[in-house]
Formats: sequence, structure tokens, C-alpha cells
Amino acid sequence: MLNKNKPRGKLKHGLLTNTDTKLMSDKHTLVAEPLIQKLDSELQNNDLIAPHSIQQEAIHRYSNLFEFAPVAYFVIKPDSEIVTVNNPGASLFATDKAALIGRKLTEYICPSNQQAFIEALDLTFHNNQSTRVEVKLSHHSTPLWVNIELKPDTNEGQGLAGLIDVSSLKEHEVEMALISAVYNSLTEAVIVEDKNNIIINVNPSFTKLTGYQADEVIGQSSLFLRSNEEAPLFYEKMFEILNKTGKWEGEVSSTQKNGTSYIKWLSISSIYDQNNDISHRVSIFSDISEKKNAEALILKQANFDLLTGLPNRRLFNDRLSQGINKTARNHTKLALLSLDIDKFKEVNDSLGHCYGDKLLMEAAIRLTECIRDSDTLARLGGDEFSVIMSSLADISNVRQVISRVLETMAEPFPLNESIAYVTASIGIAIFPDDATTAEELINAADNAMYTAKREGRNCSHFFTPEMQSENSRKILLGNELRHVIAKEQLMMVYQPIVNLASGKVHKAEALVRWHHDELGDIPPIEFIHIAEDNGLIFPIGEWIFQHVAKQTLAWREQYCKNFKISINKSPAQFQKNNQHCSWLNYLENIGLAGDAIIVEITENLLMDSSKFTDQLLSTLNSSGLQIALDDFGTGYSSLAYLKKFHVDYLKIDQSFVKDCTNDYESEALCQAIIAMAHKLGIMVVAEGIETQAQADLLLAAGCDYGQGFLYSKALPAAQFQHLIDKDDTPLDNIA
Repeated sequence: MLNKNKPRGKLKHGLLTNTDTKLMSDKHTLVAEPLIQKLDSELQNNDLIAPHSIQQEAIHRYSNLFEFAPVAYFVIKPDSEIVTVNNPGASLFATDKAALIGRKLTEYICPSNQQAFIEALDLTFHNNQSTRVEVKLSHHSTPLWVNIELKPDTNEGQGLAGLIDVSSLKEHEVEMALISAVYNSLTEAVIVEDKNNIIINVNPSFTKLTGYQADEVIGQSSLFLRSNEEAPLFYEKMFEILNKTGKWEGEVSSTQKNGTSYIKWLSISSIYDQNNDISHRVSIFSDISEKKNAEALILKQANFDLLTGLPNRRLFNDRLSQGINKTARNHTKLALLSLDIDKFKEVNDSLGHCYGDKLLMEAAIRLTECIRDSDTLARLGGDEFSVIMSSLADISNVRQVISRVLETMAEPFPLNESIAYVTASIGIAIFPDDATTAEELINAADNAMYTAKREGRNCSHFFTPEMQSENSRKILLGNELRHVIAKEQLMMVYQPIVNLASGKVHKAEALVRWHHDELGDIPPIEFIHIAEDNGLIFPIGEWIFQHVAKQTLAWREQYCKNFKISINKSPAQFQKNNQHCSWLNYLENIGLAGDAIIVEITENLLMDSSKFTDQLLSTLNSSGLQIALDDFGTGYSSLAYLKKFHVDYLKIDQSFVKDCTNDYESEALCQAIIAMAHKLGIMVVAEGIETQAQADLLLAAGCDYGQGFLYSKALPAAQFQHLIDKDDTPLDNIA
């Protein structure tokens, strides 16, 4: 029987009253209050004094509630000593109850969280208030996070601790925090929108890129970010793909808040609900304007002459081929004008390259005004220009253009305080009358132009079948080339290649010279092409390779074990699939390592590469020989072959170097080439450095090496050695 004088609501065995054991059962709170209240009302009903058996049954029911509750319960003392624990509590600690009773709960809490738990105990027992604390238990191999709710029992000097495992929730919170951190730290702009294109969230990079604050766009349709530069059809196709595949990516023009246009790379992904309906879309984009500008600059350089802005040889060849094809289909005529500026070399030599460049730019303007809008004017190099006139019914228009060109080119060229007087020599060839292919037509126009020069310049000449004078010298030189090795008329000269950072000679470029007993000095630009045409490039190239290899070996033994010499190789030498064998065998025979030789090739070789070329380059590289890409920027300048082939050095053509200190585009192009090469792991050599200002600018841009008249012209071996000997520490010993 219950004692009526006993405080109501008190259970035997020192258990807590109903008011102190309010248990709640959501994610963070304990629940058993309804059951406790029911039990309490049964024990406190004065009108129904239960017999002892009923009282015991109630206590048993309460014990069951304590033992089998879904929450781990601990009855603890103020110092956290465990008085009793239920089954879930023992399971939580993976042990039996007897092992826990008498131990302190604090012992099972990670040291970093113990102080927080002790403070919670103090609030519970000294302030007589319920307290909640989140701690990490240390008894598990994997950290276990629990939420502990403490409730005091002041009558017994004990308290009830309910522990709920919140590890999964904690992991979720960590994951969410990480996701949030990543979201906010992304350099790409992110837009989250609902299925109706209404923006519901943006990240900080969105504001940085567009200029719009989050509160300015959230709740707005993302469609307002569209640019008028894109046609409506563009967006129709975009959403057609997006709705069909759930994603879309590509380049899009856009506008910032301040009105600045930019190009972005946009990627849109759709998020689907459980019914497979679109619930959200996530757009990620970045500003690629600088990249596009760099690509446009390289593309411009690949197709247009940097000095005059006219199409270069590559674009000229493409348009000539197209023009010939169109002319053949339409049964019309095409005229090719080959134009050379008379006495231009004298202007360059007397006034300097700066004035020569000014003349070329003015000449380009004048020539453009002389031709039709449908014609193509190209600068092929130096003072050489070409005009393509297609869709001609007769040649009357050609004669009119020639007359205007000769007249305007004969007018004085004001060059600051100086005045230059030049004229033009023009050769004309007609398709299909004079040639049936582009190459034949170019040769015919060139031959006609040389004839015009021989006839006194400042005139024009149409190609005729009898015009063989130009070929006569080629035949003569071709015959003489067959004996240059036997007559010992070839010699090698070496131009130092300097490490721009140290100022020391690091390498040398080997260049061939031909001195004929009767014809005098014949430049390589003239005889190399002849040697390529008649196959003599192979024995000449072999002589050059062996001569340079022996010289390299001697200088390595005399000066520096890492010294290297680069050799220019003709594209024709890569047409034989066994050419590399003799090179490698010779190096092995004389005991010279492959890394002593750098093979310089042109862009055209890579663009027109055959399987033999690919195999040869691969074999050379695997044998230790290094590859240098010569005159970069004057050919196709395609980035594809830089990825396909292993290139060790990229040589910036001197036409860009000479303008880099006074022309923004040349400077930007040099910087872009250097940066691109370094990104690809390629070292850079700048050719044609003539001033210290050029060297300083290139060094600041990160260029590795340089060569040019600033350091030395190409020298015979004896003079090159004298150049080395006169400096105490001239050689760079870097491998």
C-alpha cells in the first residue's frame, strides 16, 4: 500500500518524479512523458489506493519503460558516476551494464569535450535545471557523437542522462558545411534556379563576375541575364537540347551589370524530383574572354601579317586554292599578281628597319585602295606582296589595277622627317592560261615579276611560255650544288644562344654557308630550295650533321660537357624513313650523346607530317635528341601539333621580336607564346634580339634563351672559340 503521507509522485528505489523526468522523443529530446504521467496518476490516485501487488506491477511497468525505451538512459550522480543504466545505454557503449555501473560517464567522453560536459553537470545539479550538451564519445574506434540531455532529481541527489546518437546528423552537418564552403569558394559563378527559371540562389563568384548582388537577382528570372548579341534561335536550340538531355554547355555572350560584354563558358544541368520531373537547374559559368582574346590573337597571327594586317602566306595559299577551284567551276579566269617593292632594301639599310616597316604599312594601305573589294591582297614576307583577282571575264580589270598600283607606288613615301622613293615590279600569271595548279601559278607570277625587275623595275610583265630566265639560274645552281662537298665550298658558322637569365652562352645554332669560286656567296634561302627539289639536300644534310656533331664533341671536351648545337633540318630530310639511322649511328660511332644535338624543324613539317615524319621525330626524341620548332608564328602556328608531338624548344620568329618593344600586339604575342609554351613544358628561344630593351622585355616575360646581333652574329668555328675564350666564364653549365 502507498503511504498517504509520503510526497505524492515519488517512486520507490530513488527513481525520479514525473515532473523531473519529462522525456521527449524527437531528434534531440527525450520522450516518455505521457507514459510517466499515466503511471504517476495510477500511483497517486488517493481515491484508488492500490494493493501492494498493483503497486509492484506499476513499478515493473516503469522499469520496463526505463529498460526498453528507445533512448540510452543513465542515472548519474553529480560527479557523473553511473548509478544505473538501461539496455540501450549498455548497447551504446557496446558492453554490459555491470561494466558501466560505478564508472564515471565523463571517462567515456573525448578530452576535448569533457569540460563542456562538466559545465553542463554543474548547471544541472547546482542550478536545478535541465541541460543539453553535444559531445563526442571516445570509447569507439570511430568517433561517436551523442546529444546528452540532463535532468536533475533534487530529492535523491541524482540525475537522469538521456543519450541520443547524432553521429549521422553530425556527418551530414559536416558534409553540408563542406558543400557550402566549396559552393562559396568556387571561382566559377553558380546560379540555382527552379523549374520556372526563377533564381533562388547564387554564389559569391556570381557577384564578382556579373556585378549583380544576390538580393538583386534572387526571385528574378534568369532570362534577364541573356545578351542581345545571341540570336533568339540560339536560345531556342539551347533549351531544346536542355529539355531533351537535361544538360547543355557551350560559349555564350553575356553582359555584366555595368554593360560590359563578355564571353562565358556555360554549363547547365537539370535536377529531377522523384517523379522524374525537373525541379531545379544549376548553371555554372566562367569568363573566358581573355582566353578567347588570346586565341583570336594567335589565330590572327596565324593568318594575318602582324605589321600590315594583311593576309599572310597561309591565308593567301588557302584563298588562292579556293579561287582556283571556283574559277574552274565557273569557267572564268583568275589573275595572280606577284609584287615586289623596288629598292626597299636600300630604305632598310639607309634609314633602318623602323622606317622600312613604316613604308610597308603605307604600301599596304595604298595597294588596298587600288584593288577591288573582292580581291585578296596578301603580304608574303619582306617586301613581297600578292594580289588574287578571281571571277574575271577578261583581263581588262587586271590592267587597270596594275596601272593604279604602279602609279601609287611611285609616289613619294613620307617617313617622318625622311622621304623614300620606291617603285614596284609586278609579275602576272593567269589561270588557267599559264598554269593549272596553285604552285605552278605562283611560280609563273614570280618568274614574270623577276623579268619585270630585269627590265628596269617600276613596270609589269605578264608570264609567257618563253620565260625561262628565272629557271636558268636554278639549273646552274643545281648543277653546281652537286660538287659543293667535293670542292669543299660549304662551311658552317655558329651563332651563340644565350641564357637570358645568366647572360651566358648555353648553346649555338649551326648555319651553313656556300661560297662559290665564281658566283660568290650564295645565301641558303636560295640554294636550299634547289637542293630540296633535286634531292641533293640528303648528302648536303648528312655532311652538315656530321660536321656539326664533330664540332659539338670537340667543344664539349674543351669547354662544357653540356654544350649543345642546334641544326636546321629541311622538311625534305624527313621524307626518308631511314634517314635517322645514319644520324644516330654516326653519333654512336663518335661517342657523342644524343642530347648534344638539337634538331630544328619548321611548323610546316608538322602540319604536313607523314607517317615517316612521325616515326622519325619519335625515334629522335627517344634517342635523346631534342626538337626545336623554328620560326614559330610565321607558319600555321597550330596548337594541335604541339600536343601531338614532343617539342623541347619553341623559337619565336625575329619578326615579332624586333617589334616587341614598340608594338603592343608584338609584345602581347611574344608574352602569349612564352606563357603557352611554358604551360606545355616547352622552353622558349627568341631569335633576332638586337637591343638590350628587347632582351629585358623577353626576360621579364619569362623567355628562357635568346640569340641575335645583340650577342653576336653567326661566326666561323675559330671566331666562335675566340668569343668563348675572351670571357672568363662564358659558358652556361646547365644541362
